[in-house]
Amino acid sequence: MELPGFSTVRRDRDTKVRRKQKGGGLAIYVNTSWCNPGHVTIKISNCCRDIKLLAASLSPYYLPQEFGQAIVLILYIPPRADAEVVCDVIHSTVARLQTQHLEALLLISGDFNHVTLDTTLPAFSQYVDCNRGNRTIDLLYANVKDAYSATSLPALGKAHHNLILLRPHYKPRVRRLPITTCSFRMWSPEAEQTERLLRGHRLECAAGVAQWEHEDHGVGAATPYEAIDLPCPRPSAVCIPGEGGS
Repeated sequence: MELPGFSTVRRDRDTKVRRKQKGGGLAIYVNTSWCNPGHVTIKISNCCRDIKLLAASLSPYYLPQEFGQAIVLILYIPPRADAEVVCDVIHSTVARLQTQHLEALLLISGDFNHVTLDTTLPAFSQYVDCNRGNRTIDLLYANVKDAYSATSLPALGKAHHNLILLRPHYKPRVRRLPITTCSFRMWSPEAEQTERLLRGHRLECAAGVAQWEHEDHGVGAATPYEAIDLPCPRPSAVCIPGEGGS
């Protein structure tokens, strides 16, 4: 099924492996106004008796600078799947992705049924509260904290699962840095006039420095001429991380 304004990444069910007559599979719909279809790449695809899994990398038009790319991993776990085998497959897949892409935003979503990743991936956060009556089987895990808030919506058509609206609440790292105030020296007409006068007395200063060092003060010792401070104003500026300052 195609949706206008979305590109599709899909993994169809292998009926020979699953021994089923009907089709099916996994699909990721990517908004083309958020990410160019040419910047979507399938990373991993797996289909076995206990789990169907599809991972794709995305390079959207905008992403916080701490993330090199976004990797979306979707999966389906059958109700009778072996939970231990499923967790091993997911753990090895995530470890492989994180090793290859250290700075990636990693999202894991799908129909988990009776499986959770709380102990398998303790560093990940889960954001969905409820989506099917009193059960929560469609989950979303992310490798960042405080990233989303979930809202349950009515089911689509005759589906048994409610839709979940996930609103992003992630605050980019650059916006979490403190705002600082700094000062700097600015060149002024008075400083230019003073510098011109000092340049005119360069020979006298050189002779004075030589005499100063000759009087056993040592080479490199502070001289009276080094104490001259040019009359430069020192304005201050507010430095906002990620911006030019004002």
